[in-house]
Amino acid sequence: HDALPILEKGRLVLSGTPKDVFQKVAFLKEKQLGVPKITEFALQLQEKGYSFESLPITIEEFVEVLVDG
Repeated sequence: HDALPILEKGRLVLSGTPKDVFQKVAFLKEKQLGVPKITEFALQLQEKGYSFESLPITIEEFVEVLVDG
């Protein structure tokens, strides 16, 4: 995947694949940037004890994690 640049006041503050960028949920919320709803849901599950290797950013990834364990 192409790198997803996150800019603040014209400066690059975060860059990476979409999968990498959306792992930084707290940072993105702090900067008032959107996070996929499925990523938010997975984060809530993680806070309740469910373990994710990395937070899913699409519904397809979420389903894959549930099916494959």
